[in-house]
Amino acid sequence: MTGRLLLVCIVAALSAAGTAWCKISVRAVESWAQTLSSKLWDLSQICATNDLDGRQPVRSKSDSFKYFYAKEFKVDIKNDSLLAEDIAASIHDMTQLKLSAVRRIVNNAETLALRLYQDKQATENYTYYGTKAYDPSGKPLDFVKRLDCTPNKHFHGEAVNTSFSSVHIPTYIYHRAPKVLEAVEWTEDLDAVFKSVFMGDSEVDMFDCRMRLWYIDASLSPKDVIVLVDNSGSMTGISQKIARHLVNSILETLGSNDFVNVLTFNNSTDRLIKCARNVSLIQATLGNLRELKVAMKDLKGKGIANFSLALTEAFKLYNTSLQNNLGAHCNRAIMVITDGMPDIYEDIFDKYNWEADMRVRVFTYLIGKEQPEAHEMKSIACNNNGHFALLMTTSEAREKVIEYMPIMSQPLVLLGERPVSWTPVYADLADPNLTDLWVHRENKEQSDLLNFCYIPYQTDKETPKDVFKNCSENPELRRAEDATWISQVYQYVVSVSMPVLDVGKNKTKTAMIVGVAGTDIPVEDIKKLLLPHKVGVNGFVFMITNNGHVVIHPNWRPEFMGILKPNYNSVDLTEVEHVDDDSIVLGSSHPDIIKLRRAMIDQEYGKKNLQLKYHFDHMRRVSTVKRQYTHIGVKDTPYAIGIALPFPYGMHIARPLEDKLKILTTRRPARTFKDLIKQIWDFSQDRNWTVHPNWVYCKYHYDTVHDFSSSEEELQHFLEELMDAGKGFRCSPVFHLIPPEQMNSAPYPKLKMDSCYCDMDLFSSLIHDATETRFWSSTVKHDRIIRAYGEHLKEFGVSLMFLATQSGLTRWQLFKGNVESRNFKDSHTQTIDEVWYQQAVDLQDETGIFVYSVPFSKSLGYNSDALVTASYAVFTEDRKVPLAVVGYQFQHLKLFNEFVSITSKATGCAECTCSSNELTCYIIDNNGFVVASEAIGETGKFFGEVEGNVMNALVNEKVFRKVHIIDYQAICIHASEDTNRASFLTTPMQHLMKIFHWLIGTVVWLYAESCFWHKSWTNAAKETTTLSLGDAKINRTRLEPCIKEVDLYQLQSISYSNSKVISSSCCSEYVVVQKLFHSNLILVVVDTLCSDDIWTEVRITEMEVKDSNLFCLKVVNNELTQKQPKTCVGKGAKREMLQESRSAECGCNLQFQANFFLSLISLCLGVLRTTNF
Repeated sequence: MTGRLLLVCIVAALSAAGTAWCKISVRAVESWAQTLSSKLWDLSQICATNDLDGRQPVRSKSDSFKYFYAKEFKVDIKNDSLLAEDIAASIHDMTQLKLSAVRRIVNNAETLALRLYQDKQATENYTYYGTKAYDPSGKPLDFVKRLDCTPNKHFHGEAVNTSFSSVHIPTYIYHRAPKVLEAVEWTEDLDAVFKSVFMGDSEVDMFDCRMRLWYIDASLSPKDVIVLVDNSGSMTGISQKIARHLVNSILETLGSNDFVNVLTFNNSTDRLIKCARNVSLIQATLGNLRELKVAMKDLKGKGIANFSLALTEAFKLYNTSLQNNLGAHCNRAIMVITDGMPDIYEDIFDKYNWEADMRVRVFTYLIGKEQPEAHEMKSIACNNNGHFALLMTTSEAREKVIEYMPIMSQPLVLLGERPVSWTPVYADLADPNLTDLWVHRENKEQSDLLNFCYIPYQTDKETPKDVFKNCSENPELRRAEDATWISQVYQYVVSVSMPVLDVGKNKTKTAMIVGVAGTDIPVEDIKKLLLPHKVGVNGFVFMITNNGHVVIHPNWRPEFMGILKPNYNSVDLTEVEHVDDDSIVLGSSHPDIIKLRRAMIDQEYGKKNLQLKYHFDHMRRVSTVKRQYTHIGVKDTPYAIGIALPFPYGMHIARPLEDKLKILTTRRPARTFKDLIKQIWDFSQDRNWTVHPNWVYCKYHYDTVHDFSSSEEELQHFLEELMDAGKGFRCSPVFHLIPPEQMNSAPYPKLKMDSCYCDMDLFSSLIHDATETRFWSSTVKHDRIIRAYGEHLKEFGVSLMFLATQSGLTRWQLFKGNVESRNFKDSHTQTIDEVWYQQAVDLQDETGIFVYSVPFSKSLGYNSDALVTASYAVFTEDRKVPLAVVGYQFQHLKLFNEFVSITSKATGCAECTCSSNELTCYIIDNNGFVVASEAIGETGKFFGEVEGNVMNALVNEKVFRKVHIIDYQAICIHASEDTNRASFLTTPMQHLMKIFHWLIGTVVWLYAESCFWHKSWTNAAKETTTLSLGDAKINRTRLEPCIKEVDLYQLQSISYSNSKVISSSCCSEYVVVQKLFHSNLILVVVDTLCSDDIWTEVRITEMEVKDSNLFCLKVVNNELTQKQPKTCVGKGAKREMLQESRSAECGCNLQFQANFFLSLISLCLGVLRTTNF
């Protein structure tokens, strides 16, 4: 280091002494920046702010599109309070519409059950439609009909049948059991109800009944469960395996409103997860349940079981949870899993359960054959209103666990209560408890790689490794480079459900629910009610549950490489909103965010201003912003919404001065009406436009009857309806969704098959933009534009000009361009949600800023077809509201050539240029990415990867600010052990089998390695070489939620007029920085001989935070409180009404009822959607 520093200083000294060495000229840097800025600004004026109608270049502001267009709007203060109320009311009405459908199903089901169920025997040869028409071996099931289904876009393209319902019966239940057939047969009469529900509400989406959160939440009130697992020396081998399956099955019956803990015991009692040893109860989110399941694999039985200690500890945990106000505080249960109990421990239960009035149910699970201890375990369960179960195999685990559910649901039936249950957001999967999908994905990926990569190569130049590398580039097989990409592989829903009760007059204390009726509400349908066009660019609406978990948020990332994250539906609001305060330590949140969360959980109305930092563009860019938050609860649900508006431009709203939609519907004044008709007709005939695909302009209520291939086709249809002077426009304004029982009463007309509705504000704004931007029509002749501006366009290789407005309209002019420009309409249709739109608005200032960006660098190297995208925000005349963004795309190679040409010109003697060896020059953007460099391959790279020392110097000199981001939604891929770490007993026969397998494997390997296998037996006509299994094998890994951190960079305000000169210990002019005016770019010139540090690299790759555990941080964080739902049945005064006796009547002799419940849990009471088999 010392020698290198001395050499650099000597070279610098020689340069200063007037030798042949040149140096950086600040004047030259300013001249280069001035020349390049002027060229880009002139081009931008032509391509973006002129109206492009073929006239001469802009001579005055009045000729410019931005001034012409801005005059057509009036500006008002945005009433965010009213906006929040409107959105909350729309969501409320949608949820009540869904709930109305569920109530109708419940009422009809209870009537049918009372009238038919107890008096009707199943027909011996009764047939029904089933979701599974074949058994696992592929043999058709007797008397089960396959339902014919057709794809339906209303159900995201899935195959459905809306005429008949189907029945799903779990594999472990015999589909022809008498009780099953009775339940299936009487519920067939519900088909008429389902069809009427579907016709009355085209949004209802009923689905198969499985072990889902909506079923469990509706049939059971919120509960606290403590599981005691015997971990003594006798619990090894198959007993331990059964215990693990039992615990997993118990955990799968819990939802996010439940709380749980798992304790292991032998001579002592301990928490299953060590970091939670000071926590009494853990919220039963999917992520937390998965951690408990994984921890069960580490058990190693030893010692003697101390049941007294374990039971006492369980009751103490309940007392602690009451003192700390932690848990559901509704129903409580202790579940004991063991291979035998020697006593009934009556003194413990009398002291802690009955005398303390805890009312904890106790469920006991005996593993192994019938033993004398079974009597004690039955007595414990029966004396504490629980249930006893005997298990001898792992396959019995789920069935035996489900038997506790009808017992816990007894209060609902006895009190006649039908609480409404709402779920958190979850993926619409066959089994939402499958949180280890990564293993299945990895196994399939490994198989696909083997099949895909075993291909011959033809030339001598290729090697097996090359073949493997080439085939692994297949996008279906390659692991994604960018794991922060927000994909949409799954459909996400929230569900509402209600129990169907046994309403018979002769019901007893052993009565149970008949079933559950429920419907899901797609999150995408909720998003359509969020009025994004009124919220505006860089603003958003978000929604959370009573637990503070995100349902909708732009920073919610539930998937990783197409796989659901293990904790995807328990992401807390504090994990997606980050105050710009670096003093916040890991695992804690800013007090203002905690207050916001608390107010939303309590469904309070309020406002709060916060200064935040946020990442975007696949976690490579960062920005800071002041936002105003307005929040309000959604009535009759556990949800709350918030609106985040950027300050200051989000505080106002702009509306067109002229209501052109009113002119079109009233046809007055006549002359203006005729002009508008012609303009709209011209617009509809153009093809160079798109609209936001996720926004609702106009729609039919029964959208399955009217099929459109795209949003543009749908909009064009309604424009034609609008232009039809004879018919008149018959669509009504958007109104909140109304339950059918109210729809037929005034002022709500009865819906018809051609009934339609429009968001009149959005539709009117779109019509205004379509007519006022008519000069963007493709009918404008290209030769007129090229004649006026041809030289300028050719100089930079302009291939596309575009315009996007706040109404969701995007228009473009395509010139002679490459493939990426021609595909512009396919990848840039979301207007205010596009990064180039958001950045153009966010970075705009009074001087006018064009935001330039290039594609991020990829491992495949530089793309010669790469384009530079330039965008510019058009504001109202008072600069309060962004109206549109205009921009263009041009060839990066042209920019590179201009950059090299300009920076190669010296302005004086003894001055270096960028073409010399002494200087390196770069253009970098506002987040530190290289836009142009002398080495063209560096385009799109982060500047710190190229010049780490210089990047650090820019941060130290406050040219860039380092913004620290903590990602609580990160995923880490850890190596996984191939074998289970649990202890298993191995028999002598198993040892012999292992030896036999080894011998067979060795013989086969030797045979394959010998010359006995002749080429002619395989393919003698062609020489082939394939990869070895070792080359193609993917290491087994485990997907784990974790915490990662990354430093992102943001350009600070620097002067246009003066260069920023950074010195080093050897040179006074080590780095010179000059901002390019009217842009987000800076020119950085570096003297390569002046660095006094060893070269370093600065990357923006996320790194795992060492010694941090996301589960442990969240479990011990007492800042994150929850609000329990209002669906608790079985506590307080109502609990006394039950007067449950401590007898076998509470579940110990309920074998018949439990089996009956199993039949009904498999019966789908509301199937309108059935996928193909």
